[in-house]
Amino acid sequence: MLKNSLLTILKKEIKPAIGCTEPVAVALGAAIVADLLQEQVTFLEVKVDPNIYKNGMGVYVPGTKEKGLVIAAALGAIGGKAHLELEVLKDITETHYLQAQNLVQQGRVKVSYIPRHQGVLVNVKGQSKNNQAQVIISKTHTNVVYKELNGEVLLDTTKSIDDQQGSDLNLIKQLTIEQIIGQVNSFQESELRFLEKIRTVNKQIAELGLTRPMGMGVGYQWYNLMTQGIIPKDLVNLCKAYTGAATDARMSGQNLPVMSCAGSGNQGLMASLPVIITGEFLKASPEKLYRALALSFLVTIYVKTHIGRLSAICGCAVAASLGAGAGIGYLWELDSQKIKGIINNIAADISGMVCDGAKPGCALKMVTAIDASLQMAFLAKQGVIIEPKSGIVSSSPEETIRNIGYLSNPGMLETDKTILEIMVREQEKEQQKLA
Repeated sequence: MLKNSLLTILKKEIKPAIGCTEPVAVALGAAIVADLLQEQVTFLEVKVDPNIYKNGMGVYVPGTKEKGLVIAAALGAIGGKAHLELEVLKDITETHYLQAQNLVQQGRVKVSYIPRHQGVLVNVKGQSKNNQAQVIISKTHTNVVYKELNGEVLLDTTKSIDDQQGSDLNLIKQLTIEQIIGQVNSFQESELRFLEKIRTVNKQIAELGLTRPMGMGVGYQWYNLMTQGIIPKDLVNLCKAYTGAATDARMSGQNLPVMSCAGSGNQGLMASLPVIITGEFLKASPEKLYRALALSFLVTIYVKTHIGRLSAICGCAVAASLGAGAGIGYLWELDSQKIKGIINNIAADISGMVCDGAKPGCALKMVTAIDASLQMAFLAKQGVIIEPKSGIVSSSPEETIRNIGYLSNPGMLETDKTILEIMVREQEKEQQKLA
């Protein structure tokens, strides 16, 4: 039954995460290696795909005052709890941090990336006094496909075609937006009540970010402009303040979870907070809000199946903004044609925004994307919808999204490589200054 399949996809793709999911995936791999070793870790060698590397360079790691995959790997091995998956660093203490720093300072943690590898990959090899272990995470941030201890293979599904999550995602990839909206309309409130956790968890971190400047302080200062009367305290600015503040808090390494979407916490924030704030603004019923959130997350996941789990295109600003626009249109009770028009409008506006790694500055892209989502939704509500065959915009949102996917891969593979080269060069220049 299609409805049940979509509910299954939502439950699998919406997960709590503490910290940016790329360094957290590395910490998870290191934590699993530590569990296998059953001894104090003395050395770690981590190899990742270019996008994990890119997204781990500039973001703060929870429980620390540092950025990067090296400290994330060390921290995962020292104090991570693998069974918590994307919350692996939930219980990190100052003692764990000091021990991780010591491991790093001794040069016992090596991290590199595999050029041109496509798709999520975290390969962690670890040593202790008496043992050696290896763990591979692939396709998604928590999908462990290989475990080895002292040369004995404990798990190997690297060549398996029995990938249920892949099958689920292939199912949604074949649907139309019209079909997704139709299924959302059939959901009962009781079936979607699990989405309430999105509202409570993601609003909590947003409200923390509004209490004081964190990261770049984008959300805090935007809210400050409203309280000073410099900008109006309206729906658009409230959405920008809350989403920006949540991103600020998360990117600065605050030890609070967010409900992620398709492997990204920022995607989860973008797909949820504008919809939640709009729902509260309109005094929508719980059932209406849950359905709008379901539509937002399903459209986000749908777009991600086309552009890739990680890519040169900013998933938060492109995929999740399309989802948020659809969810907002649903709250306004727009018909399916106008909701599809919102998707095409947003795609026409910001589909080229690149991903140059996770960092505090992601909050800037988030508030820009919210502006685009709401503006394009307002225009579609009034019947202003971009005409077909305009640039990459096609006659249907499905074809437009396929075009965005093609733009991402193969279109922007060289762009992605160049972005990473620039980031590595800038990092090396900074290290030379400190030397």
